[in-house]
Amino acid sequence: MHSRFTDTKDRWSGVVPKLCTVDSCEPTRVGSISGVFNACQGQEVEFEVDASLNVTDFAWALVPAEAGTITSKGSHASIHWNSEFTGAVTLSVEGSNPCGSLPPSTFDLVIHPIPVLELMPSVAICEGEEVELIASSGSGTVIWNVENTLVSPIETTVYTAVVSSEHCGDKAETVTITVKPLPWLIIMPDEHICPDAVVNLEAESNGVITWNVADMAVSPGITTSYRATATLDECSVSDEVEIIVKTMELEVVSTPDELSVVAENASFQWYTCDGEAQIITGEIYSQFSPVQSGFYAVSVNRDGCTVMSECIQFVKSSVDDISYNQKIILYPNPTSDRVTLVLSKRANLIELSVYNVNGRLMFEKSKKSSDNVALDLSDVPNG
Repeated sequence: MHSRFTDTKDRWSGVVPKLCTVDSCEPTRVGSISGVFNACQGQEVEFEVDASLNVTDFAWALVPAEAGTITSKGSHASIHWNSEFTGAVTLSVEGSNPCGSLPPSTFDLVIHPIPVLELMPSVAICEGEEVELIASSGSGTVIWNVENTLVSPIETTVYTAVVSSEHCGDKAETVTITVKPLPWLIIMPDEHICPDAVVNLEAESNGVITWNVADMAVSPGITTSYRATATLDECSVSDEVEIIVKTMELEVVSTPDELSVVAENASFQWYTCDGEAQIITGEIYSQFSPVQSGFYAVSVNRDGCTVMSECIQFVKSSVDDISYNQKIILYPNPTSDRVTLVLSKRANLIELSVYNVNGRLMFEKSKKSSDNVALDLSDVPNG
């Protein structure tokens, strides 16, 4: 616009330009909001409204208000979404022009949950052990960086689990499996021993050693395995040693004429059992023919081990009685029920004692003025 003015004599003296502002009621709305239609919990997102220059007094709002916190500057707004909120949200902005307030512009969007991933705690295992990798998520399928989640690492290893969401990206967490070394254990070799021998169980380790028996000086009656366990930092390793007891079973056979023992690759020595055992000189074979009835035993040495038999009673089937010049016959022999003892001539008194092989008196019988005695052995146990 230009203005003209005159002097006191009504003459035009010049033209002065003049700038003027003419009020306008356009636009009739604030403008369109631009931004993302999908956001994630805890994110900060920028929004802007394309308002005209004569739109002022912007006021931004969220419905619901707890969805996030707005920081605005004119036509621009920054929103930090609440980490606990998910769902639909309406963002609105109001403004005014020289003619007054304008109706709000709105923008609808959705706040999605961020992926949630819960992993097992990191653990320590012993070398050779297995552990199951465990993770859970309500946001999708969990994928580990290994195909099989039952793992047995040979060294400390970090494993990663990932869960993905359509709008809020991936969530990754790691778990560390620490592998502790096993202790070393050196155990004694298997050992052969004689019956009744004592052997000390021995082992070495960089850990604490325990055996499956309280006393490490053992004397097993039969071949037995013993287990040693070494423990270091809660990791254990075990090994076994076998104590092999050499078999020395003796079978002494008694016949009317001799005693014999069954044992191969052995040496022998026969003894009398009257009181303390006495060596019978020269009787060093598996067969022995006593010259008189009595109790006898044999020692057998084989493979470095010596075993003494029990005392065995030997009864000759017929003997000459030196004192009475009697010949005695016993029949039948052997027997399991009745047996008859016959003298070569009548005796005024016959006194008979019967013993078992262990020297225990089983019964006694006497008979006057006779040359024979009949015995009923049916109730007497064998031996």
